[in-house]
Amino acid sequence: MQAYFAASTPEALAYAHVRESIFHDSRIGYQLIGQSAAYSALQRYIQGEDVYIPPRNLQELQYILKSYATDVIHSLISQAVSRIPEGGYSKARIIAATSLTRILRDNDNVATLLALHHPDNEPAEVTDPEHIVSHSSSCHVKA
Repeated sequence: MQAYFAASTPEALAYAHVRESIFHDSRIGYQLIGQSAAYSALQRYIQGEDVYIPPRNLQELQYILKSYATDVIHSLISQAVSRIPEGGYSKARIIAATSLTRILRDNDNVATLLALHHPDNEPAEVTDPEHIVSHSSSCHVKA
């Protein structure tokens, strides 16, 4: 995870704080939830816990990461001590999607992440990181 979210990044700090304090810190809001969700989604993908069909391209990778982030957001909102204000769910999704898009735009992260769960004989399609479009307002892609 250090290669994607260094320990000093807002996402890593949010993840650590939320993990330790979700049940008793009433100040945990959509900002921390969104940042923590981005970290958790990437961690879940890297560990390969639920990657049954590996993504073949950037769009499929984005879909998986945003789906994982949405799962985390749902879970954290249900566990949070204080109620998330109206619009907080959407804002948390946007924050998570923005963080994940930033990671996918850096260096050769797309190629590295796609290669993690691909058999050696089946190359993944890699898109130039400069052509990554942030779909921060929408966490789902039409099939």
